[in-house]
Parts: sequence; C-alpha cells; structure tokens
Amino acid sequence: MVIELKRGGLILFNHCKVAQSFFDRFLGLMGKKSIPETEALIFPKCSSIHTFFMRMNIDVVFVSETGEVIRVFQNLAPWRMILPVRGARHAIEMGSQLASEKKIQEGDRLSCAGVFG
Repeated sequence: MVIELKRGGLILFNHCKVAQSFFDRFLGLMGKKSIPETEALIFPKCSSIHTFFMRMNIDVVFVSETGEVIRVFQNLAPWRMILPVRGARHAIEMGSQLASEKKIQEGDRLSCAGVFG
C-alpha cells in the first residue's frame, strides 16, 4: 500500500509505504543506501525501532494513534536502538535531515489515510 503523509493540507511525503506484512516490517530500510526525499516508510502499531544492518542515517518520527507527533529522532546512525516511546502508536522512517527540512516537530498533527489521523 502506498499513500500520502500530510500535515494539514500540506503533503509532506507523496509516496509512503506502509509496512504491514511480517516481511516488510522485518526488512524495513535494511540494506538500502538511500531513500528518496519524497518517500517515507510507516510502521503501524510500532513504538520502538532499531537501525541494525542499515547503511544510512535516518530520521524517525513517532506519532500517537491520532497522528500527534510524540517524538522526533534526527540523523539516527546505523546500529542504534530506540526503546518504546511512551504514547507512540506508529513510527515513520525517512531520510536523514528530512524531519527538520519539512519542519516536523513534536505536537504537530500528521495524517495518513487508512493508518492514522
């Protein structure tokens, strides 16, 4: 499934993949050297992540069930682990520095059709 991630009426990412299957969730961004600026990977029902076996730094945004941004991690290097984030219901992974470029911050309300918001 590929959908848009928005803040209000503004499209932040027009090509979001939703990792729903075990295989998609297991693989995530592992092995990729980069991710396009227009893409993000959404992990429903996920409040923690790891960057084991990744080949690039990423930004990770954790949102509540209603899409409120709970926490933003920027420039997360490979071989790191984020323990469960209190109040987070979904995780969004994107290329490094994109969270700040798109001005995503705690308290923002994001929406992703069929997933949250």
